[in-house]
Amino acid sequence: MKNILIIGALGFIGKNLIEELQSKNVNLVLLTRNLTNAQQKVRNMNNVTILKCDLQDIENIKNIINSYEIDTVIHLASGLIPSSDFSDFNQELKEVIEPTYKLIHLLASKNIKFVYFSSGGTIYGNTDSDRVCETNALNPINYYGYSKLLIENFIRFVARNSDLNYLILRPSNVYGRYQPKDRNQGFIAVAINKLSTSSPLTLYGKGEIIRDYINVIDLINITVQLLDQGTSREVINIGSGTGMSLNQIIEIIENITKNKLIILSEEKRLVDTKKIVLNIDKLNGYVNYTPKSLKQGIEELLYCKQI
Repeated sequence: MKNILIIGALGFIGKNLIEELQSKNVNLVLLTRNLTNAQQKVRNMNNVTILKCDLQDIENIKNIINSYEIDTVIHLASGLIPSSDFSDFNQELKEVIEPTYKLIHLLASKNIKFVYFSSGGTIYGNTDSDRVCETNALNPINYYGYSKLLIENFIRFVARNSDLNYLILRPSNVYGRYQPKDRNQGFIAVAINKLSTSSPLTLYGKGEIIRDYINVIDLINITVQLLDQGTSREVINIGSGTGMSLNQIIEIIENITKNKLIILSEEKRLVDTKKIVLNIDKLNGYVNYTPKSLKQGIEELLYCKQI
C-alpha cells in the first residue's frame, strides 16, 4: 500500500486524481487551506484523510509526512492563471514557490518521491517548433509559466546534488470533468458557460491561437500509469499531440449544440503564446495511450456523460 500526500488536491485535476487513486489500494492524505472546499463526496471516501495545512507551514507538513509514512508527494498547487499580473506573482512567490523549495529539500532528505504538475501549455513560450519536445528551450511569456519554470529549475538543481526522486509532468491545456465553468480559465469550459448563459465570449487574437488540449481523464490515467511504473527523474509532456485553434473549438461546440456563440473580438494578449502543440513521443514510450477525441470530450462535458 502506498501513502500519497496531495497538495492542491481540491482543484478539478485533483478531484479526478483522488477518485482514480482512491479506487486503488492507496492511502491518500489531502492538504487544504480551507476545509470547507472539501466536498462531502471526498470526505466520505475510504482511505482518504483531509487535513487543514498551509504549504508555508513546512514543520507541520514534515510532521504529517512522518505520521502518515508518506512515500509520494503530488504537487498540484498554483494560485496563478496565464493572465495573472506581477502582484499575483509576488503572492505566488510567497505562498507557493518559496514554500515548495523548502518542501523539495525536505523530500530529498527523506528519499520521498516528488511528482510535480508543471505546464506544457505555458512553460515553452513562443516557439517555431511544430511540436514542442521536452528538450526545447523554456521561455515562458506569462507569470504562470514562469512560476512553473522556477520550481522545475529548483527540482533539477536539488536533484543534481542529491538522490531526489522526482517526476515532472507537463500537461497541455486540460479540460473536462469537474472543471469550473464560471471562471476565466480554460477556454472550453468558459465557452460552454457563455453559451449556456447567452453571454458574449471574449475571443483574443481573432481565434487563431492554437493549443493542444487533453481531457482530464486521459491525464489522470497517464499519471497513474507512470506512478505504477515507478517512472522517475524524468520530464514528460502530456498532451494529445494535435493542435486546435480557438475558432475550431467554437465550431465543434456550435455543431454539437446547434447554437451560435456570441463573440466579442479583442486584440491578442501579450501573455498568450501563438501556438503550442506538444510532442508526445516520449510519453508514448512509457504508456499505452490513445487521446480521447476533442469532439467526444466536449460532448461529455456538455451533457455530463462523465465516463
